[in-house]
Amino acid sequence: MLVVSSNYFVFPRFHVVHEDKLIRYLSLYEKKALYQRAGFILSRLQKQLHLSDNFFELCRERTGKSVRYLTDKYESDVYIPEWKLYVPQYLLSLTKYYYETK
Repeated sequence: MLVVSSNYFVFPRFHVVHEDKLIRYLSLYEKKALYQRAGFILSRLQKQLHLSDNFFELCRERTGKSVRYLTDKYESDVYIPEWKLYVPQYLLSLTKYYYETK
């Protein structure tokens, strides 16, 4: 769970995530945009969540060819070619700061 407090994020201690359940839930919706967004967000936490490269390969295979925005197009200003996704700079800065302080 990601907790928002005032203007910053607090990352609680991570636990192992069950890939098979994630894949099952993603497949229930079978939305390319969901694979794209989930793949990007979870890739930022791959080591902490103990997710395999195979999981992300599956997400990339199912994203399709469209370029999308993680949030609205005015806020999402950084393009991530691996995921064909525009994301807000502040999100990248927050996760980078978290990794550098651990």
